[in-house]
Amino acid sequence: MWIATQQIREQLSRIREQGNLEDIAPIETIGFYIDHLLSFRLLADNFVALFSRVMLDQVLVPLGAVVSSLTDRTNTGTVHPYMDNAASQAEDILVPMAPFPRPYGKGGQVTQMETLFENLLLRQRESVEQLNTEHQNLRGEVETFSVEVSNSKDSSLIALQQIEDAAKEIAETITGEKARIDAVVQDGIKAVAAMETENTDRYKAWRAEREAAFRNDFRELKASMEADLGDAHVALDELRRVNQQYENLAALGAGDLIASNFAVESKWGRLSGLVLYGVGFLFLIAAAIPLIFFLFENPNTPDGSPDWGRLIVRISIGVLAGSAATVVIRLGARLIANANASKRMELELRSFGPFLANVTDTDTVDGARLQLLDRAFGKSYVVVESGEKDDVIQVSTFAQIIDAVSKLAK
Repeated sequence: MWIATQQIREQLSRIREQGNLEDIAPIETIGFYIDHLLSFRLLADNFVALFSRVMLDQVLVPLGAVVSSLTDRTNTGTVHPYMDNAASQAEDILVPMAPFPRPYGKGGQVTQMETLFENLLLRQRESVEQLNTEHQNLRGEVETFSVEVSNSKDSSLIALQQIEDAAKEIAETITGEKARIDAVVQDGIKAVAAMETENTDRYKAWRAEREAAFRNDFRELKASMEADLGDAHVALDELRRVNQQYENLAALGAGDLIASNFAVESKWGRLSGLVLYGVGFLFLIAAAIPLIFFLFENPNTPDGSPDWGRLIVRISIGVLAGSAATVVIRLGARLIANANASKRMELELRSFGPFLANVTDTDTVDGARLQLLDRAFGKSYVVVESGEKDDVIQVSTFAQIIDAVSKLAK
């Protein structure tokens, strides 16, 4: 406990040396409580048995907190809140000090109080000496500052007088220069006005001369430009006529070329369709032959029962041949329809140019061309409707074959 009080007194001395006025009140408060605690040190020899460890530990807790707060104040250099906390923590030692034994007899109390007041007087003398030292330091600084201010004042007055003299000279110079500049400006204004009048007259004369010369030159140039413009219009009309002829010839050539392709397509499509018609007819003959032979032959086996195997085979051959004939004939019909459409497109392409050669309305001609292109290439130009007659023929043929087989079976 005495070590903690010694640490606190040393820290208070270091803080006091910093000379911060806000630290004085907390320092006096903490010092008073520490001196009151130290007054019990004289009783340690005679009354040590009356102090228990629990009593001393309860005092050490707030003393440790005071040491911590003063250490933070010394390290950070900030008064608040460390000094206020230290003073409040030092006050907390009064409660655990209440059970401390007091000396019996008047002499012991006097000795304790004398010790307390001696410590207080010692701290007061230390504070007074520190204040005297600070007062002497401040007095020396004030005297030094006063001498410096006096010297600065003298030098400032001298410099001010020099500045005033220089300002007077500058004012006189400015006044003279102002008068001279005014005279020069007036002369310049007069000269500029005279030059402006002269330049205006010269410009008007030059402008009138240039305007007359420009009109003469432009009149000849305008006549030449008008003649060239007329020739250009004639040449442009000729180019347009030639371009129209070229476009017509190009259209005729392209139409003839495409029509030739359509003619070839129509020719080969028609030939292919006829060939397929012939092949289909041959398939029909092949389908009818087994049935014809079956009519003239004995359909029964040697034991008198119907020969169903031969009958089914011949009927199957006939059905397959009839189906093949139907497919081939339909394909031939499709090819002939395509050939007819190609032939129609060929005729349209070959007749398009001659029929529209004398039409002068270009919008109408362009519309007809677009319609022709839309029919030729925009959509499928061959429209083959799947008729119901082929399906009827196929189903009818198959039904007739089934009916013939049923009759034979009966």
